[in-house]
This record gives sequence, structure tokens and C-alpha cells, in this order.
Amino acid sequence: MAAYRLTEVAFDDLKKILDYLEMHRPASAARYAVQFEKTFSNLASNPYSGRHRSELGDPDLRSFAEPPYIIFYRPVPSGVIIRRILHSARNITPDFFDPDA
Repeated sequence: MAAYRLTEVAFDDLKKILDYLEMHRPASAARYAVQFEKTFSNLASNPYSGRHRSELGDPDLRSFAEPPYIIFYRPVPSGVIIRRILHSARNITPDFFDPDA
């Protein structure tokens, strides 16, 4: 069975997103938590469904939109590693990605 794993940075991204929503839009926080879980599981089962993003410094990096956020991940034999979860309004550059993560 395919699985997903979040890097520490991605876990921090997710926590910040959900904490912000909990403070400002509590009803949305629970919905987003459930939707992220579903999307992570779907990506693990279909790791090549997202857009190829090698321009961000990792030849295997892919992204998948979960508006207004973008999930950045890397396919691995067991599923996917979620590397970052960033708001789509940000100017996303290679600096957002630790090459060792």
C-alpha cells in the first residue's frame, strides 16, 4: 500500500496553516485538515499525477494544487514524501527547498 510522509518542514507548514485557520476561520480548519489528508493519500497512490517542478532545484520534485495552497512532493518507491505546503500567492523559488530533505 502506498504511503506518504511529511518532512519536518512540511509538517511545520501544515501546522502553521491549520493554526492560522483555527484562529481566523475555525470552521475551515477542520475541512482543510481532512482535505489535506485525502490529497496526501491520493498523491501516495498516484505519485506522478502532479506537475513536474525540477526548476525548483530537485529533479524529482512535483507539485499539486490544493487551492489556495500548493503541495510540493517527491515520489519514492513506497509512495511520496511531502516536502512543502505553501500558499500559491508566494513567490516560490528554489530557496524554499532544502536539497537534503
